[in-house]
Amino acid sequence: MIKLENISVRFGRKLILDNITVDFKPGKAWVIAGINGSGKSVLGKVLAKLIKPEKGYIYGSAKSAYSSFELQDKIIESENKKDSSRLMHGAVDPGTSVRQFLGLKSPDDHNNAEKLIKLLS
Repeated sequence: MIKLENISVRFGRKLILDNITVDFKPGKAWVIAGINGSGKSVLGKVLAKLIKPEKGYIYGSAKSAYSSFELQDKIIESENKKDSSRLMHGAVDPGTSVRQFLGLKSPDDHNNAEKLIKLLS
């Protein structure tokens, strides 16, 4: 369970979230939707504890993570840069394996694999 009470976030002079109060109760699924610039990403980052609100309180805790199209674009861009640099030196690029991308040390890294499986349900 996580509850936000009177959360406000400002970037520079622009108020992005203004006195947001919401109670995310367990056993429920939530979708945060809105037009561009409405504060969805900022709210997601507050929930994932990537941004600390300027005002308000966060009660409780929940397993949360933040993902976005922008984050996906950064990952793809990083992989493309690796590909380009490998090609410039004439090497064959095998790419980044799923194991490497997930941070597993070896094919036998069952402990970390199990942790990921549990985290992703």
